[in-house]
Amino acid sequence: MNKPKISVIIPVYNVEKFVSQALESCINQTLRDIEIIVVDDCGNDRSMEIVRGYAKQDERIRIIRNSKNLKPLLSRNIGAITSQADYILFLDADDFLDIGTCEKMYEIIQNGQNDNCENLDIVVFGMYRFFTHSQEVIKYQVYEENKFQSLKDYAEWFYGVKYPWWNLAGRLIKKERYFETLEIIQKDIQVAMAEDGLVSYVLWNCSETFYHTEEILYYYRYNEESSGQTKEINRLRSYLKDYQIVLEEIKRIYIEFNFNKKITKVFLQQLMHEYAKMCHEVKMLSGRLSIMDKFKEYFRKKKFILQRKMRIFLSGI
Repeated sequence: MNKPKISVIIPVYNVEKFVSQALESCINQTLRDIEIIVVDDCGNDRSMEIVRGYAKQDERIRIIRNSKNLKPLLSRNIGAITSQADYILFLDADDFLDIGTCEKMYEIIQNGQNDNCENLDIVVFGMYRFFTHSQEVIKYQVYEENKFQSLKDYAEWFYGVKYPWWNLAGRLIKKERYFETLEIIQKDIQVAMAEDGLVSYVLWNCSETFYHTEEILYYYRYNEESSGQTKEINRLRSYLKDYQIVLEEIKRIYIEFNFNKKITKVFLQQLMHEYAKMCHEVKMLSGRLSIMDKFKEYFRKKKFILQRKMRIFLSGI
């Protein structure tokens, strides 16, 4: 196979209900010169059995198996390191792409080069929110078409936008810039939540040229299934710890690398907002479940201490 034009990277962990749709949305891309890298993150359902069935039929699918469960951040990194294309696109295994995504992204890259913008680092495209049970599709994240030729210009726009997003989904990323990002983030960080915020924060600061298209090409699945309140509160508890790790890491990186102040403020404020919402969810659930007061007090103190530290830090930027 010739060198692919785009590498699509899909971490897979316990998504047997949805992984076929994700893979088929890649296999059926109108741009054929792509590679599909599936990173097996050691789940315990039939996901990888399904993936192997597709891989037998399409040589563009490559499977990489982690030695243990590494969570999304490290799984994406492993996929990126083994990718062959100059540009990478991350797809969550329960989401899916419009079949024209890669072709449209490649056209934008080519047009950017023709406009003397050879270092187009990040292309941002729109997202739909897809509701599993109702099959309803709504616009979720769309920006007006725009091109930014410097980090300073992008920071001005990002600081002023009403609803800033820091997803890795819905982005075509120059691999060289992603590798620069990996050199900055601590190698041993394993988080399942807010990893997009951490990586995007560093990636934005390592990039110079950004392009926004109004094309909506990514379908972000919203699964309405309930996993039970006890399981839910344990999940949220784990996510809160992830947010704490990510916030402290962004603080460390900003101080050490003197990153853009406006981008730093937006990311920290957005992450703190999400952290506060999650703390509220824990409080509501724990009240319903009558979990011991000590547990609730623990999170109340953690929230207060972290928010106070971040407010002090933000005031100094």
